[in-house]
Amino acid sequence: MKIEKILQAITFWSLTITALILPLFFLPITTEWLEWNKHYLLGLAVVIALLAWLGQGMVTKKLTIGRSPLDVPFGIWWLLLLVAAILSKDRLVSFFGLSENVSGGFLSVTFLLFYAFLVISNVKGERIYRFLMFLGMGGGLAAVYFWLGRLGAFGAVSRWVPRWNPTTDLNAHFGIAMVLALVFSLGILLVPRLGRNRSLFWSVLAGLFLITVVAIGFKTMWIALGVGCFLLLLFALPRMGEVRQALLSLFMVLFVLSIVFAVIGTPSFLTVRTPTEITLAQARSFQITVDTLKEGVLRTLFGSGPDTFIHSFTEHRPVSYNLSPTWAIRFSRPAASSYQILGGAGILGTIAFLVVMLVGMGAVLQGWQKSGGGLFTKIRRKVAAATEGNLASSEGVTVFFAVAAAWLTSLVMLFLVAYSMTLWFLFFTLLALLPTVGVWAGLLPERARDLSLKATPQYALATSFVYVVIVAVVALGGIFLGRFYAGEVLAVKAIRAAGRQDFDQAERQLQKAMILNPYRPEYPLRLARVFLQQAAVESRKEKPDVPGVGLLVGKAINSSLRATKLSPRSAGTWEQLAQMYANARPFSREANGWVINSLNQAIEIEPMNARLYLSRGNIYRADKKLTEAEADARKAVELKANYASAHYALSVILEQKKDLGGAVEAARAAVRSAPRAIDAQFNLGRLLYNRNAEGDEKEAEAVFRRILAKNKDYANALFSLGLLLERQDKIAEARAFYERVAELDPLNTDIKDRLRRLGSAVPSLVEPEPEELPEEEETAAGEE
Repeated sequence: MKIEKILQAITFWSLTITALILPLFFLPITTEWLEWNKHYLLGLAVVIALLAWLGQGMVTKKLTIGRSPLDVPFGIWWLLLLVAAILSKDRLVSFFGLSENVSGGFLSVTFLLFYAFLVISNVKGERIYRFLMFLGMGGGLAAVYFWLGRLGAFGAVSRWVPRWNPTTDLNAHFGIAMVLALVFSLGILLVPRLGRNRSLFWSVLAGLFLITVVAIGFKTMWIALGVGCFLLLLFALPRMGEVRQALLSLFMVLFVLSIVFAVIGTPSFLTVRTPTEITLAQARSFQITVDTLKEGVLRTLFGSGPDTFIHSFTEHRPVSYNLSPTWAIRFSRPAASSYQILGGAGILGTIAFLVVMLVGMGAVLQGWQKSGGGLFTKIRRKVAAATEGNLASSEGVTVFFAVAAAWLTSLVMLFLVAYSMTLWFLFFTLLALLPTVGVWAGLLPERARDLSLKATPQYALATSFVYVVIVAVVALGGIFLGRFYAGEVLAVKAIRAAGRQDFDQAERQLQKAMILNPYRPEYPLRLARVFLQQAAVESRKEKPDVPGVGLLVGKAINSSLRATKLSPRSAGTWEQLAQMYANARPFSREANGWVINSLNQAIEIEPMNARLYLSRGNIYRADKKLTEAEADARKAVELKANYASAHYALSVILEQKKDLGGAVEAARAAVRSAPRAIDAQFNLGRLLYNRNAEGDEKEAEAVFRRILAKNKDYANALFSLGLLLERQDKIAEARAFYERVAELDPLNTDIKDRLRRLGSAVPSLVEPEPEELPEEEETAAGEE
């Protein structure tokens, strides 16, 4: 009996402590501090709780399984996600999730569903309120962390803690979590006989959540709060005799303010300054999702695979997206999780998830019907004696509707926000609490099933064998998770070792990480960067080991190739491989061909990315294949009309093809696209100077003088203006500009030679290497 109690306590507290610490759990010992660690914390909790729960059955010869209407929909959705992951465009990503956001992977969904199942089976009766308090306290501690950060309390350890919040990488998502916690807390406060201590506890939490929501003040947060307050009013108004009526006025005020602030924005004096957050637009997310489903019958039914939106994005990004300020970003998440589910799991997986939603909404509706009017009084009397716990059943009904309001709010926000690990955890935890709190309040029938292990020796033996197999599978899963986590820790050690230029140590740690987790392409890519960093350090030495540098570059290439084998549908991985090959150009004549082949693969995956065409065009230009280079540069500007770097490169290519007229027009387009980019302006002035058609000298002089008005020490403009004036026989003025260049660069023998030969034949200005102009200098249209 004692062992049974211990195992029950382990099961319950594994679930409860996870609810407390998951919103604020992070560790700086992995490459990604927040999502990755929350994922593994949840996995560890599920493994411990599941083993302890199964252990109870082995000890007592009876296993109590909490049944609910969610069981079958959960199981069907899980199976369809498994099929979608097997048929995925990228199985590794679909099963394990993206490194920066693992919450969409099949493994994370499995953890979440098992956690929900364990909550339904083990959080009952008097334990419910304790679990709810810890869940609320977790949100409160996350809010306290946010305010401590704003007050500068983490100054001494700021490099080891998240800067803004411990919950997610976006403050908007953190704000949604705060809204859900606020709605839940306000719902609990509706209980009229809550007691002084509990009233104080939930009031403090609600106040903390409210000021945090106001301080962040994003539009989506006000929408969520408006939905939550509306639901609380909807549940409370028909039961005015059973709730604290004074709070209803507060709900109405918050509802009105939410609408106002969602429309006009939060007054700046109420908010704190937070970083600009970039997400993909709703319209683009929808279009990319639809295009993914149109790829074929398989994709229509099962989608591209869980958490593979980044592949859908690269394959289906529209041409118009290239005019957006965020065009260079490859988004791994859509605007909302609803698109992620539809595109990742297809029509079948989405229908299964909709069934889960409908079952949850059905539980709320059933509770609503049973708590209404005079019928509620009868039910309360009937179940009063049977209701277990420290709240009367009428108060339990209020708690049920607090949970329901928070869950329905999170359900609505699925269509507006891409959920992080914490938001998914809250979604499934609140959903799991609906049946268990509903039973506790007497609103829903109890469906627990006792599985007896005492029937016959043969039955007991078979059941014990199944138990052993399940325990072994769970334990092995835990071991694999431990290996993967250890690989992350080693990867961080390698990054720090590389920062100290301890390259041997960095290589050893990454090699170990790849042994522990051979499925992550990030590890071989990081190893490739270590080799390149080591090669760069060696090449800068007074007497570099040239063969050694070449060997290091070769190792970098091989390591990058390994990454492409792990993630063959990742355009970003192929692009990085191309960069590795480009670094090998000094050591191999064939390197340009390798670069082009890698970029061909990237372009095949992401045909609408203008940057890839420009990169390939620059390699063609280096190989003197000017026709191919021109075609790629023109393709780049066709895809992105305001791509200043592509216009610049096209001007240089056309100049090499002796088409100065076309070169000048391309240079003008570069200046129009990036009017503040001095390099683009100089290139235009240089081409006008070289063409020397009617009016060109005057325009070139104006261009050079505009440059010098912005930067009086821009040596190229000084020298070029000197040449132009010298060609106009304005020798004295030309000498002044040459002398200024000599002052800026006293070791420049060319300018000294020019001063000695002042008045002799004036040379042309040679073309520079094509520039990658700063993105912030490019004009952009559209918003994300």
